[in-house]
Parts: sequence; structure tokens; C-alpha cells
Amino acid sequence: AYHMLGMVEMKEKNFRQAFGFFSKAVELDPALVEAQLELGKLFLAGKALDRAREKSALLLAADPANKEARLLEAGVLLGEDRDDAARTLLTTLIEGGFQHPDAYFMLASAYDRQKNLAQVEKVLQAGIAANPDSVPLHLVLVRLYAREKQFDKAIAETEAVIALEPDKPAHQLMLARLFHDAGRTDAMHDVLRNLLTNSPEDETTRIQVAGFLMRAGNSEKAEQ
Repeated sequence: AYHMLGMVEMKEKNFRQAFGFFSKAVELDPALVEAQLELGKLFLAGKALDRAREKSALLLAADPANKEARLLEAGVLLGEDRDDAARTLLTTLIEGGFQHPDAYFMLASAYDRQKNLAQVEKVLQAGIAANPDSVPLHLVLVRLYAREKQFDKAIAETEAVIALEPDKPAHQLMLARLFHDAGRTDAMHDVLRNLLTNSPEDETTRIQVAGFLMRAGNSEKAEQ
């Protein structure tokens, strides 16, 4: 029950409360693998690498085939800047059939540190092929393409994100920003116009569009 309460708090992004519930769960039942794993993830996110390593070691001692625990171990290795060891472990996991999006995130991050952008792109594309509905993977690829000024590719990936989550204005605004950066002003205005047309009473969206236009240097349209 405490583990399940912790998962509820994780979904609500109440990480401190989640940590308390998971801690209580493993206090009552140290063999509760799922709660131990979630604690390890929280330690990793908080950069408490020693504590995260303790959790991965605990889980792997109980079950050396636990792929989630191996993924946690890879996260610790990345946190310690042991990129070669992390890449080896993550590649082994993925080639062994473990296709969790986080495995691809971590592997792409390891290659990004090497400035190996071709390999970063390859890993993210493989991750999307294995997890086509993973919006976060698509978004990371969008940021990579935008950073490298490959706007056509960034726009195509953003359109894929919009197809997955059509009701999120943030994705439409991201598409407008990419059109702006690519010098495609007419396409940018089309996106913003459609966004306002589809949400005419949405005050927040209207403010966000006005703010976007202000930053783009178009104060007259922002005022309108």
C-alpha cells in the first residue's frame, strides 16, 4: 500500500512525499523490489550516487537479471562520468531486448558528451522505432536537430509529437518557434492562428501566443 501511494505521488511529481512512502514500504518489507527500485531512481535524480549504487547492488544481488536495476547502475556510471562503462552496459541491455526509453536516453547522453552527434541521432531514432509513442524521445530529437539548425528534421519530429499529443499548445508553440528560426514566417503565423482558432476562449494560450510574438519582435500582432 505504501509503495502504491508512492507511485501516486510520483505521477503527481510530489517527489518528497513519494520518497517518504517508498522508504516506509521498504522499512516494512525490504524485499519489495519495486519500492527499492523507485528509491534508487530518486537517489539518482538527486545525485546521491552512493545511495543509488547501494540500491542497484541490493537489487542485483537478489536478481542479477533485473534489467531495471542494470539501468539504474548505468545511470550511476554516467553520474560518475564513467561514460565508456555506461555505454557498454546500455548497449548490452538494448541488444538484449531491453527497450525502455530511458536506456536510449542514457546512451544518447553518453554519446552526446563525446560530441558524437551522428551516434546520438542514431540512438534516438532507434529508441523511437522501439517506442514510437514516446513523446520525450521525440522531443529530445527535436532539441538535437534544432541545436544543429537542422530545421526541416526538427519540424518533422515536432509534427510527429503534435500527432501524438494534439491538445497540448506547448507543442504548437514549439513548432511556431522552429518555423521562426528557419525563417518561415508565414508558416509560423499559420500555426499561431490555428492555435488561437482552436482555443478561442483559452486565456492562457492567448497570453502565450502574445508573449511568443513579443519575443519574435512583432509587438503589433502581440497587441492584437
